[in-house]
Amino acid sequence: MITPVFFKFDCLSDARGWFAKPFPLAPLINEQFSLVTGADLEVYFSYSQAGVIRGMHAQLPPSDHDKVVFVLSGEIIDVVLDLKSFSYKTQSESLGMDNRFNAVFVPKGFAHGFHVISESALVGYIVNSLHDPDREIAIRYDSFGFDWNCNDPILSERDNAGILYEDYFL
Repeated sequence: MITPVFFKFDCLSDARGWFAKPFPLAPLINEQFSLVTGADLEVYFSYSQAGVIRGMHAQLPPSDHDKVVFVLSGEIIDVVLDLKSFSYKTQSESLGMDNRFNAVFVPKGFAHGFHVISESALVGYIVNSLHDPDREIAIRYDSFGFDWNCNDPILSERDNAGILYEDYFL
């Protein structure tokens, strides 16, 4: 069974600074992340201000994908939500400059989102399928019991109009 995995990039550092190499990913990730020759690989970046919640986002089959998420600057609380069963099961972790080589692998069947807890954050995503706007969904951030520790989040129109977690299973 494929599950979300939080992990660290390989990193080399010296007096000049540091260099991180997300690929090849850790052996556990290589087994799960279906990067094969000829795979459609896309890389995205998002920049958000403090108080922004992005998510919870997923692509539906047959356009679903595995995703690796990492933070280039700032700090976020990263959240992964199980969409394979009606369980309200989440996993979360702080990702940011204090743990800059940490990342999360989000497999198919999970929604992903994050809350920016620093002044701003630059987040990178690597996915193994092409974006399909007709197969994307947004689950409302406040519909599955996760405590975001944010009373008045900044949301996109799409995220604000997302479906309730329970309605995903109807």
